[in-house]
Amino acid sequence: MQLRKKEMFSNKAQAVIIAVAVIASLLCVYLFFAGGSSNSSSKSSVVGTCSVSRDNLSWNTQSAPSDKFCIVLHTFVRTDLVITLLKHYSKIPKVTRIIVVWSDKRLTPPEKEWEELGPHPVPVHFRVQERDSIMNKLQPFPEIDTPGVLLVDDDMLISEGDIEFAFDNWKQVPHLIVGWYPRQHGKQEDGHYKYLVSFGQYSMLLTSGAMVHKEYLRMFTSPEVPDSLRQMVDELINCEDILFNVMVAYYLQKLGMPQCPGLHVLPRELKDIQKASKTDRSGLSLRDDHYEKRHRCLDKFAEVYGGMPLMYSSITAVQYSQGLELPKGIIVTEHI
Repeated sequence: MQLRKKEMFSNKAQAVIIAVAVIASLLCVYLFFAGGSSNSSSKSSVVGTCSVSRDNLSWNTQSAPSDKFCIVLHTFVRTDLVITLLKHYSKIPKVTRIIVVWSDKRLTPPEKEWEELGPHPVPVHFRVQERDSIMNKLQPFPEIDTPGVLLVDDDMLISEGDIEFAFDNWKQVPHLIVGWYPRQHGKQEDGHYKYLVSFGQYSMLLTSGAMVHKEYLRMFTSPEVPDSLRQMVDELINCEDILFNVMVAYYLQKLGMPQCPGLHVLPRELKDIQKASKTDRSGLSLRDDHYEKRHRCLDKFAEVYGGMPLMYSSITAVQYSQGLELPKGIIVTEHI
């Protein structure tokens, strides 16, 4: 349930590593964008494996997505951080409402405290869950009123600029998971799969910070995902994000659109706020058996789906630095 950022370096270190990898690509594609188009206000250009047709999609993403999105915030124990996060996210102009997924029945959600701080820019719905499940946030809540849904956990604060950048990219590829935390799988010589931190390429995006289409939340809770796999996720208290990515990749594969299920966006400002919490609850990724469980999940998911649908991508959406003499806007480019 906790953000798995600590599987690798700090966000600042991660951003530096990826930025070094992509900077040469940005300089190369400058000539294309500067010379190939006179419209410098263009929001984005998508290349590589994400440049696909949406004609075969069975749900309505062919029309332009709404210019608004809602937020699903998953929290457990960290009551003291919820108000801080709600204050931040509720002020983002494109947010229509926030759904707080409350997974600890032992504690009362701070709904009264939040109401006393009002009035607020957007409605906030506290959804107390009947059981503690790592999959609680991956539901088609009836309050969701936009195609785009931002999934966030309670231990990170994502800046407004980073969220709007991700949303702008997602509107171009609403059939993909667009997020800040890339990971990848690998296959060992003995045929077993392995879960890996992403460097240069990725095959999945963590759902602890990602923009998704609401239809995928419906699919995740439907028979399209075998009950046996959801049961495995609950038993391990792990792998819900891997299963979500596998589901999306398998769905796109069935449509004749095989590709990586997600698009990575490079963040500028992500704040780890869990240290500010009065609770001492640590993230699931810090447990000794975290990686071993995720290896097992990959093997099982591939077995049930008749093969591994996850595919690799090296595409990252990069926000231009003001210090670079590059055209304004968004570029989705490939690492070198």
